[in-house]
Amino acid sequence: MKLLTTVAAALLLSGCVFAPNIGLLNGPQRSAEQVVEKGNSDKILLLDVQGVISSVPPSSLLGLGSGISTLTAIDSALKRAVDDEKIKALVLHINSPGGGVTASDDVYARIRQFADTQKIPVIASLADVAASGGYYVACAADEVVMHPTGITGSIGVILAKYEVSGLMEKVGVRDETVHAGRLKTLLTPTRPSTAEENEIVQTLLDSMHQRFISVVRSGRPALQQTDLTNVADGRIFNANQALELGLIDRIGRLSDAIELARELSGSPDARVVRYNNAGIKGDSIYARLPANQPGAVGALLPPTGSQAMYIWPAGM
Repeated sequence: MKLLTTVAAALLLSGCVFAPNIGLLNGPQRSAEQVVEKGNSDKILLLDVQGVISSVPPSSLLGLGSGISTLTAIDSALKRAVDDEKIKALVLHINSPGGGVTASDDVYARIRQFADTQKIPVIASLADVAASGGYYVACAADEVVMHPTGITGSIGVILAKYEVSGLMEKVGVRDETVHAGRLKTLLTPTRPSTAEENEIVQTLLDSMHQRFISVVRSGRPALQQTDLTNVADGRIFNANQALELGLIDRIGRLSDAIELARELSGSPDARVVRYNNAGIKGDSIYARLPANQPGAVGALLPPTGSQAMYIWPAGM
């Protein structure tokens, strides 16, 4: 038992697993609407974008359960909302350092699709951290409200690689990987990268960076090109700086964003609702089998390695 506890603690510290979502251990529950502020029959939908943005369910401790990915939860919630004519506005409560490039882009696109289809205003409320992919998602909103003590920006892309050949040599481990294709071992951690390999990777990251910039340009049309170039170098900003640069529309709290949604929707007395357990029933094309369920192909395979991220590492 002591050994099991030690292994579990080591896995948690290494970041290889996430703590289990205890609520999921009791089995799937139906997505339920919760009224968080009373009002008339009209509704403002409050949608949380929290933590690292991913299309993959977070693994749980020793396979005891599994969470729901950001993309699955949002897609599921919006699928339900599209059939509710009482929803007059959407408020995104974003508290995220960002996440995967593709996941961030899919969440952004899903929100824009919903807004364009429903013809309702979308307000982004930026909390403690809404950086990189978190800000990418915020660009899907018509108005952006930022908490006075929040942090945003980090418009850039990162791909982490740790070169461990020196450590391997010290512990007596050699890489004897067999491969076909001259560049097949691109980004391997067992040797330093060559100049050619670095150039290849840099080109890919630059294209992803340009996509991020184009999303900001589309979502923030009033932002001048010169200012956009200056803010898109990966730096972070406080609320006053973000307002001055045009990255946000106003400084305020979540309650202010909700009041703005009521105003723009033309329903000043609308109730505020959120969905609990969205995505748990698998009612999304992005839903995946948890790693501990039969049929989850690749559940026992190791992590996929380096991944391009729209993320602010310090915000994790």
